[in-house]
Amino acid sequence: MNQQVFKRISFYVFALLIPIVLVGGSEFLLRTSSEYEDNRLAESVPDTDYDVISPSYYNRYFSTFKPSVSIAPFQSQRTRSTFRILAVGGSTMAGYPYSHHYSVPSMLELNLKKAYPDVQFEVINTGVTAFNSFGIADIAEKLPQIDPDAIIVYAGHNEFYGTLGSASTEGMFESAVFRRLYLRAYSMALFQFGKRLLYALRDPNKEADTRTTTMNRMIRNA
Repeated sequence: MNQQVFKRISFYVFALLIPIVLVGGSEFLLRTSSEYEDNRLAESVPDTDYDVISPSYYNRYFSTFKPSVSIAPFQSQRTRSTFRILAVGGSTMAGYPYSHHYSVPSMLELNLKKAYPDVQFEVINTGVTAFNSFGIADIAEKLPQIDPDAIIVYAGHNEFYGTLGSASTEGMFESAVFRRLYLRAYSMALFQFGKRLLYALRDPNKEADTRTTTMNRMIRNA
């Protein structure tokens, strides 16, 4: 290989490495920042042996507001006597119009403990307002992080107006394929940064949505 060919190959290799290094370096630096939201459905409670469902995890589904999430703790390392149930769904599962303490999962856990006092039951409530099958399918991929013995799903009434729904204010894409790609891309720090930047640059003079309930605000062009 003569020197001229070597220089040409070196130039193309170097030109290819520049964007890879820039993107990789930016991704690494952003992942070390406090703004980065990792891909964990649950987060640890400081100085305890318990976890809770991470409120920041749901930011991938919502842009204009933050839904209320159950903060009932469960064991970080489950024991052999623990029977863990994961409850997934929308506001009905979350407990609306009451608090999370009076939700279906909370009542189920209390009744199971009374019926089977020798078993340590944990019913983890991941239900949030305006949740639909796009979010449920995404959470289903995180099941190994929670390791449930059983799953309860109550859904189907938020498909159009729920997050990423075709008639929702959070419905950014008409194609279901692009909605799934969006949820995949959200694990990247660069993607999260771009989303935050986009919403920071929105028109500050735009009137705030004053519709009463979360579901009212989710309805596009209502």
